[in-house]
Amino acid sequence: MLNLLFQLKQHNVISDGDYYFAKLIADKQLASAYPEHVQNLAVLLAALCSHSYQQGNTCLYLDDSLIHNLFGLAYRGLADERNYLSEIQRKIDYLSISEWQRILEQHIAFTVQPLTDMRPLVFQHGALYFYRVWQDEFRVANYLKSAVEKSRVLTPEWTNEQIKTVLNSYFDEPKEYINWQKIAVATALRQPFCLISGGPGTGKTYTVARLLTVIQQLRFMCNQPPLQIALAAPTGKAAARLTESIGNALNDMSLSAELIPFVPTESVTLHRLLGMRLFDERSKFNAHNPLPVDLLVVDEASMVDLSMLAKLLQALKPQTKLILLGDKDQLASVEAGAVIGELGQFMRQDYSPDLVSYLTATTNENLLSSVQGNPIRD
Repeated sequence: MLNLLFQLKQHNVISDGDYYFAKLIADKQLASAYPEHVQNLAVLLAALCSHSYQQGNTCLYLDDSLIHNLFGLAYRGLADERNYLSEIQRKIDYLSISEWQRILEQHIAFTVQPLTDMRPLVFQHGALYFYRVWQDEFRVANYLKSAVEKSRVLTPEWTNEQIKTVLNSYFDEPKEYINWQKIAVATALRQPFCLISGGPGTGKTYTVARLLTVIQQLRFMCNQPPLQIALAAPTGKAAARLTESIGNALNDMSLSAELIPFVPTESVTLHRLLGMRLFDERSKFNAHNPLPVDLLVVDEASMVDLSMLAKLLQALKPQTKLILLGDKDQLASVEAGAVIGELGQFMRQDYSPDLVSYLTATTNENLLSSVQGNPIRD
């Protein structure tokens, strides 16, 4: 199998990284007495998983169509494309994809129990992951699950009438069209996690400037201490744009003197926020040393890859509110994991009746709800 993979590397079908990861698995399994077709299957899947990751995917879906287009060979136009595909199938003894997981469950490089058995490659939900990528996805999913559970049991900090009063001082009364910026602010006040999505020029930073102001004003009004707020973005350029945009939006609002010190305008990169250093995976702020922040706003969240998002979520205190700003339709991050794009799919659904009731009471906007709703959509 390695010889075949080497030829594919020579044809630039797979990368050096794909080949050498497969070779690592091949070398490690030599001490085990696996049948030849099992060894070949393990090496093939190592290369396939690496190749899929290089294409920006967090996992390799093991569906029946995969066997007919390994490494995208069906679209490469190689003269001997069919020979490669048939030779690969011959070397794995023509095993069907449905048998792959069963065959490799006991292999030293694979696991189906990643919570208790740490190995390089993970079978989960009909897909194959690198362990570290599965771990990141698991952490993000756990955070979202926790946020949903918190939203169901959190005691409101303010009454609907208090929220309505403050919102009305920054937003006009409802007109012909729904004021989605007002809806976004009201939603973010209620939820521990909120994604605000919109294309260029839709007023995301305008919205978040009002959110920061509204939340601090509500706290002053109710004799609560102001929140510690941080602003961040994936790159230096994005952080500079956020600083400028928030500053301009706040200048247009003519804040009261008591609010100005508690509504920040300075944004930093995520790397700087977390205290990360070049060529060092570790960060100053993490699960054992969380960020001293009550509310974190991350702009250009569409550019944040899965690995960085997992690090960020680990560094948050359980009570920290997180607001992500981005465009669900924007091109995904360079690294694997289009998290915002995936979450954005839920925006096609209607709100739950409970959230619609709250939004109607605080914004006077009329929204549709579904019978059940979806907690992620809310």
